[in-house]
Amino acid sequence: MNATMIAFCGRALATSVGLFGLLRLEWIERTLLTPFTTLQAHAAALAGGGETTLARVGLNCSGADAIALCLAFIVAWPSRVSLRVAGAIGGIAFISMVNIVRILTLVRMDGAPRFAVWHEYLWPAILTMAAAGYVFVWMSRVGRLHPDGGTSSRGTGGPGGARRFALTAAVCVVVFFAAAPFYLNAPPVTALAGWMAGCAAGLMRLFGAAATTSGAVLETSRGGFHVTGECVATPVIPLGVAAALTLVNTWRGRGLALLALIPLVIVLGIARLLVLAVPPAVIGAPDLWVHAFFQMVLALLAIVAVVAWRHRAAVAARSVLLTRAALATCCGILVAMLLGSEYSEAVQTAGLNITAWIGLGRSEAVLADPQRALELLPPFQIGMFVALTIAALATGWRAGRWSIALVALAFSQVVFFTCVYGLGTLGAVEIPVAGVRFWAILAPLGGLLLYQRWADVDGRRTYQGFWEQVGRDFPDLGGAPSTRYYFDNEVRLLSEHFPDLDGLKLLKTDLWDEAKNTRILQWTASRGARTAGIDIARSTIREARAEFGAQPLRAAAADVRALPFPDNAFDAVYSMGTIEHFDESDVAAREIFRVLRPGGRAIIGVPNRWDPFLRPLQVRIMQRLGIYGYGDERSFSRRAFRELLEARGFTVVAETGILFVPGWLRMLDLACHAWCRPLVPLTAALLAPFVALDRRFPRLRRHGYLLATVVRKPERQ
Repeated sequence: MNATMIAFCGRALATSVGLFGLLRLEWIERTLLTPFTTLQAHAAALAGGGETTLARVGLNCSGADAIALCLAFIVAWPSRVSLRVAGAIGGIAFISMVNIVRILTLVRMDGAPRFAVWHEYLWPAILTMAAAGYVFVWMSRVGRLHPDGGTSSRGTGGPGGARRFALTAAVCVVVFFAAAPFYLNAPPVTALAGWMAGCAAGLMRLFGAAATTSGAVLETSRGGFHVTGECVATPVIPLGVAAALTLVNTWRGRGLALLALIPLVIVLGIARLLVLAVPPAVIGAPDLWVHAFFQMVLALLAIVAVVAWRHRAAVAARSVLLTRAALATCCGILVAMLLGSEYSEAVQTAGLNITAWIGLGRSEAVLADPQRALELLPPFQIGMFVALTIAALATGWRAGRWSIALVALAFSQVVFFTCVYGLGTLGAVEIPVAGVRFWAILAPLGGLLLYQRWADVDGRRTYQGFWEQVGRDFPDLGGAPSTRYYFDNEVRLLSEHFPDLDGLKLLKTDLWDEAKNTRILQWTASRGARTAGIDIARSTIREARAEFGAQPLRAAAADVRALPFPDNAFDAVYSMGTIEHFDESDVAAREIFRVLRPGGRAIIGVPNRWDPFLRPLQVRIMQRLGIYGYGDERSFSRRAFRELLEARGFTVVAETGILFVPGWLRMLDLACHAWCRPLVPLTAALLAPFVALDRRFPRLRRHGYLLATVVRKPERQ
């Protein structure tokens, strides 16, 4: 997270605290909130034909908390005052309209069995998500903060980074729980728990709520809560340590991350205690939310991490990361609420009956569940699994595989309760609550990995099979007039940015050109470059090797998203028209960064979204008609592509382009070359003016239909 984002989060947090504090003042409630609530009640009555009465609508139905949250982020956002004022007015109006619908539906549901669920859980969640959605849409309209990039090749993301984090987290969790008997009741931990209780009480009094402390016991209007060592030593600690050790690239950065973990844990611990000050109309069972606070936080962090993992290219291009995470979270909450205690009882009963049937337990046994972790676990896991799979959805939905993973998760819940009963965790014996909460998080993640592995394997096989067929069936484009123009563009580009090819270790990320098109890698090899290439299709590799003839070609069947080479293996990388054929373009960019030596350069080309001849629109139409021969293809603006590369750690050296020619003319020329050679002189004549413009006005090259960005890997990481 860069300094600009940190500053924004700090301003938003401070503004939120200030606004929530103001809302607790008596004169604010009397002069502003009461009339505002009355106005919304009248609007609901008008919309509902007079069914709403003021007696049924209190201050907890004002929607003021959601409005305050919305205003805090809008006020803190660095944009023009006029835009913030307009955004604030629009936010108040939008949330008020949603809240009017809330009032009307709750009045009509009064007395229904599900009234409490909607009143205490669903509508507050919907209202909060509406506020968050409005804020994110407003931010996207006025412009987002620019990340400063600068991650290294082995930093965050990627299969290697994910495996290292998972293994390190597992070790940290084991050590954390193994050492629990030694630190939970230690005097420093107990003293810190009492201090956190005092801080929470002070904040509650600032907000207008009654709160006192006696040692580590926090007394509020909703009862007392004993702040123990478990409230301090939360599961965030081992996961935060693992993240600092594996996802940060320098020892200085790791040290700072570990130091930052201390105030983060304290702030989160105090925040969970503030739940006790929330009105009963919003949270009916505060003890459940206090105890499960870190479970909820970890689930939310997991959802955000999955969005970032599965949509890396969109995130690097400043897409709406948090919007997708909020949508996934909202869907997960709704599913969990709809399942409720009925589903939890059914799962527990199934586990108990199986235990009794195999003779390991008693059918009347009752589990001790003082923190209601077991009661929450079944619906929470299903809701989290739904949220995670929505967050992970990047290409297509495979309903059959998803259903199997969901059934497997439900079966694991029955097995879990069977084991708990069977191991004798009965009657008054208290189960390890921290272990239950970790299992609540780990099981949905396991279900996601199961589903995603199947989906990814299917997707990769489909992708590889497509290019295998293309490699076998596509005609040879070499010798066409537009191909000669393409070759001249590539020669110019390589000569300008790789002037000394003799002895240069050069990697090309596909061998399509060597088999079917310009044969540019043969040209670099003829000038002394030590060439290597990869391609996902073995048929293309065979043709490329045949075209090389007696010259050796180091070629491997591989995916550019997982290059089979060690770190720092090449002096230069050439990737033209490769990484746009899948969603994980940033993964490919990171792999290129990894195999490039420090100080080495790469030329990476992708389709130009703002091609003046509208080639992306033409491609989209042909894709819809099923007649585009190159499969899925994305286009990029120059700015978005620059941000993607800089986010992977590259320094941009130059931004140019090639092929300043209408896309339809290039395709027509290739079609005539392949199937109607007598018309090739006509397409060559049509192409000649664009070739002349390219040579006469070099600045036009920037607007070619392929962007060509030259990047360098920094010398020092």
